[in-house]
Amino acid sequence: MLIIPVTAVPAQSLSIQLAGQSCGINLYSLQTPGNILAPQTQYVRDSYGYIIYDSFGNPMTTQYFSTTEVQGYPALYMDLTVNGTSIINCRIVRNTVPMLLDAKYYGVIGDFVVVDMFEDTGPVYTGLGTQYQLIYLEASDLP
Repeated sequence: MLIIPVTAVPAQSLSIQLAGQSCGINLYSLQTPGNILAPQTQYVRDSYGYIIYDSFGNPMTTQYFSTTEVQGYPALYMDLTVNGTSIINCRIVRNTVPMLLDAKYYGVIGDFVVVDMFEDTGPVYTGLGTQYQLIYLEASDLP
Protein backbone atom coordinates (compact mmCIF):
# COMPACT_ATOMS: atom_id res chain seq x y z
CA MET A 1 0.00 0.00 0.00
CA LEU A 2 1.32 3.40 -0.97
CA ILE A 3 -0.17 6.83 -0.28
CA ILE A 4 0.12 8.96 -3.41
CA PRO A 5 0.66 12.65 -2.57
CA VAL A 6 -2.13 14.87 -3.89
CA THR A 7 -3.08 18.47 -3.18
CA ALA A 8 -6.34 20.30 -2.61
CA VAL A 9 -6.74 21.83 -6.08
CA PRO A 10 -9.70 21.41 -8.49
CA ALA A 11 -7.60 19.59 -11.13
CA GLN A 12 -4.22 17.88 -11.05
CA SER A 13 -2.14 15.47 -13.12
CA LEU A 14 0.42 13.06 -11.71
CA SER A 15 2.96 10.76 -13.32
CA ILE A 16 4.26 7.94 -11.14
CA GLN A 17 5.94 4.53 -11.47
CA LEU A 18 3.99 1.81 -9.65
CA ALA A 19 4.93 -1.89 -9.79
CA GLY A 20 6.99 -1.25 -12.93
CA GLN A 21 4.09 0.53 -14.64
CA SER A 22 4.18 4.11 -15.85
CA CYS A 23 0.93 5.57 -14.49
CA GLY A 24 -0.68 8.88 -15.44
CA ILE A 25 -3.38 10.01 -13.02
CA ASN A 26 -5.77 12.93 -13.49
CA LEU A 27 -7.97 13.96 -10.56
CA TYR A 28 -10.53 16.69 -11.14
CA SER A 29 -13.74 18.12 -9.75
CA LEU A 30 -16.91 18.35 -11.82
CA GLN A 31 -20.49 19.22 -11.07
CA THR A 32 -22.67 16.12 -11.37
CA PRO A 33 -25.55 16.45 -13.85
CA GLY A 34 -28.47 16.98 -11.51
CA ASN A 35 -29.34 14.09 -9.24
CA ILE A 36 -28.38 11.37 -11.73
CA LEU A 37 -26.26 9.64 -9.06
CA ALA A 38 -28.63 10.26 -6.16
CA PRO A 39 -31.91 8.53 -5.31
CA GLN A 40 -34.89 9.71 -7.30
CA THR A 41 -36.59 12.55 -5.47
CA GLN A 42 -40.15 11.86 -4.37
CA TYR A 43 -42.28 14.87 -3.59
CA VAL A 44 -44.79 15.27 -0.78
CA ARG A 45 -47.64 17.58 -1.75
CA ASP A 46 -50.12 19.39 0.42
CA SER A 47 -53.87 19.36 -0.21
CA TYR A 48 -53.48 22.11 -2.83
CA GLY A 49 -50.87 20.12 -4.78
CA TYR A 50 -47.88 22.23 -3.71
CA ILE A 51 -44.64 20.44 -2.88
CA ILE A 52 -43.73 20.92 0.75
CA TYR A 53 -40.95 18.34 1.41
CA ASP A 54 -38.60 16.25 -0.73
CA SER A 55 -37.93 12.56 -0.11
CA PHE A 56 -35.05 13.43 2.23
CA GLY A 57 -37.37 15.37 4.56
CA ASN A 58 -36.04 18.78 3.49
CA PRO A 59 -38.59 21.55 3.08
CA MET A 60 -38.75 22.70 -0.51
CA THR A 61 -37.70 26.28 -1.17
CA THR A 62 -40.00 26.59 -4.17
CA GLN A 63 -43.04 24.66 -5.28
CA TYR A 64 -41.36 23.49 -8.51
CA PHE A 65 -37.85 22.17 -7.85
CA SER A 66 -34.95 22.06 -5.43
CA THR A 67 -31.65 23.68 -6.38
CA THR A 68 -29.63 20.46 -5.92
CA GLU A 69 -31.79 18.66 -8.47
CA VAL A 70 -31.03 21.29 -11.08
CA GLN A 71 -27.40 22.08 -10.23
CA GLY A 72 -26.16 18.68 -9.03
CA TYR A 73 -23.31 18.58 -6.56
CA PRO A 74 -19.51 18.65 -6.85
CA ALA A 75 -17.79 15.28 -7.18
CA LEU A 76 -14.26 14.05 -7.75
CA TYR A 77 -13.36 12.15 -10.93
CA MET A 78 -10.28 10.21 -12.04
CA ASP A 79 -8.61 9.24 -15.32
CA LEU A 80 -5.84 6.64 -15.44
CA THR A 81 -3.37 5.67 -18.14
CA VAL A 82 -0.91 2.83 -17.69
CA ASN A 83 2.06 2.50 -20.04
CA GLY A 84 0.32 4.86 -22.46
CA THR A 85 -2.99 2.91 -22.51
CA SER A 86 -6.13 4.61 -21.25
CA ILE A 87 -7.62 2.42 -18.50
CA ILE A 88 -10.41 4.56 -17.01
CA ASN A 89 -11.83 7.92 -18.07
CA CYS A 90 -14.05 10.25 -16.07
CA ARG A 91 -14.63 7.62 -13.35
CA ILE A 92 -16.41 9.08 -10.32
CA VAL A 93 -14.42 8.58 -7.12
CA ARG A 94 -16.31 7.09 -4.17
CA ASN A 95 -14.98 6.66 -0.65
CA THR A 96 -13.20 3.27 -0.25
CA VAL A 97 -14.46 1.94 -3.62
CA PRO A 98 -11.64 0.46 -5.75
CA MET A 99 -11.28 2.27 -9.07
CA LEU A 100 -10.39 -0.68 -11.33
CA LEU A 101 -12.98 -3.33 -10.41
CA ASP A 102 -14.29 -3.52 -13.97
CA ALA A 103 -10.95 -2.89 -15.71
CA LYS A 104 -8.90 -5.89 -14.53
CA TYR A 105 -8.79 -7.31 -18.05
CA TYR A 106 -6.25 -4.58 -18.92
CA GLY A 107 -3.73 -6.39 -16.74
CA VAL A 108 -3.00 -3.45 -14.46
CA ILE A 109 -1.05 -4.54 -11.38
CA GLY A 110 -2.80 -3.23 -8.26
CA ASP A 111 -5.69 -0.83 -7.80
CA PHE A 112 -6.46 2.67 -6.54
CA VAL A 113 -8.80 3.81 -3.80
CA VAL A 114 -9.58 7.13 -2.11
CA VAL A 115 -10.14 6.91 1.63
CA ASP A 116 -11.81 9.48 3.85
CA MET A 117 -9.57 9.57 6.92
CA PHE A 118 -12.16 11.18 9.23
CA GLU A 119 -15.69 10.22 8.15
CA ASP A 120 -17.48 8.35 5.39
CA THR A 121 -18.18 11.10 2.86
CA GLY A 122 -17.87 11.43 -0.89
CA PRO A 123 -14.47 12.85 -1.81
CA VAL A 124 -14.21 16.46 -2.94
CA TYR A 125 -11.04 18.22 -4.06
CA THR A 126 -10.92 20.63 -1.09
CA GLY A 127 -9.95 17.75 1.22
CA LEU A 128 -7.41 16.02 -1.03
CA GLY A 129 -4.15 15.28 0.74
CA THR A 130 -5.64 15.79 4.20
CA GLN A 131 -9.11 14.31 4.68
CA TYR A 132 -9.03 12.27 1.46
CA GLN A 133 -5.96 10.16 0.66
CA LEU A 134 -5.31 8.57 -2.74
CA ILE A 135 -3.95 5.09 -2.06
CA TYR A 136 -2.34 2.63 -4.45
CA LEU A 137 -3.06 -0.96 -3.46
CA GLU A 138 -0.28 -3.31 -4.52
CA ALA A 139 -1.10 -6.78 -5.84
CA SER A 140 -0.28 -8.25 -2.39
CA ASP A 141 -2.92 -5.92 -0.81
CA LEU A 142 -5.71 -7.24 -3.04
CA PRO A 143 -7.82 -10.34 -2.34
